[in-house]
Amino acid sequence: MEKDSIHAKGELEVTLFDENMNVKQHFTTHNVVTSFGRNILASTFLGDGAFARPTMMKIGTGTTGASYTDNALGSVLATATLDANPDNASLFGVRSANSITYSATFNPGNGTGAVTEAGLFSATNNGTIFNRTVFNVVNKAAGDTLTITWTVTIN
Repeated sequence: MEKDSIHAKGELEVTLFDENMNVKQHFTTHNVVTSFGRNILASTFLGDGAFARPTMMKIGTGTTGASYTDNALGSVLATATLDANPDNASLFGVRSANSITYSATFNPGNGTGAVTEAGLFSATNNGTIFNRTVFNVVNKAAGDTLTITWTVTIN
């Protein structure tokens, strides 16, 4: 019998632009899909609607490593609504094959500071965390724009 296992993983593309939209910083990093995130996936397979899908992205200043048991960011700096699906304005994220891509933009004045973590959430307040990552500092000045594109792959 062939053995198979399903894994969920995420990768972020982080881009910081200055006030003239010149790239100041750009990198990719991986994340941890939390136990809550895995419950969301299982709920989706069941179609029971027990968990809301991600609609928000939060950034913060926490530096404790990401863990499967995380239920929040270390220290929230700002929240942004995920960009709408260009093919369906009522949905967040774009699905392709075995992945879904979420993106959010933190405009000038939103999230100013030393950003070191990010997470996907189902709501602004008391939302369920889907995944979380910690990365090297991104110093977002007041006039800067930060975009994060987050691809979650099931393989």
